[in-house]
Amino acid sequence: MSYSYGVKKSALNTARVYPAVGKYFSEKELNEITLLIEREGLTVSRKIDQLYVTDDSGTYEINALIDYLSKLIPKKETKQGKKKEIRKAEIQSLRFDPDRLSHEKRVLSENQDLVVVITRSLGEMNNYNMTKLIEFVLGKEKRFHGMLNSTVEKRVIELGFYTMGQLNGEKAKIYKYKAIKAFILNALQDNFDVG
Repeated sequence: MSYSYGVKKSALNTARVYPAVGKYFSEKELNEITLLIEREGLTVSRKIDQLYVTDDSGTYEINALIDYLSKLIPKKETKQGKKKEIRKAEIQSLRFDPDRLSHEKRVLSENQDLVVVITRSLGEMNNYNMTKLIEFVLGKEKRFHGMLNSTVEKRVIELGFYTMGQLNGEKAKIYKYKAIKAFILNALQDNFDVG
């Protein structure tokens, strides 16, 4: 049997297994999943149609527990799931791409002033996202093709470089990347005089 579900952190050492959006767990499915998890020595409590899983032995930290549950509980294959798996494989291959790593190293070393300005004004980010932001700021890319981590996202929000809008039918923060670019270029001109 396979299930349509997701797993998220619920509390410090508890993961929540919940039905996929628009789906629900039947009583039979809840019992099957509970049995499957309890066989592995994990503690399960239930609230409506969601399961809360705790590792009382302390074997797993929360992210490892979430990973473990995602592999333990059989998942129904969906078109979106297949696309996600393909994308995940592409991202994994990028992580170890020596050409990409060499490119990042070169861009970062050639633009140290910009790295310092971005870090001081927005916060630290990994090499991939820093490289993508530098390429966007320098005009080598028309769009920012990276991601903002939570620290940078918080600073961007503090600076007001976002609007509320619709994304995939849901209310979301839409970042003003042109404003972020202008802010970084101004900070670079002002010799790192950032508020």
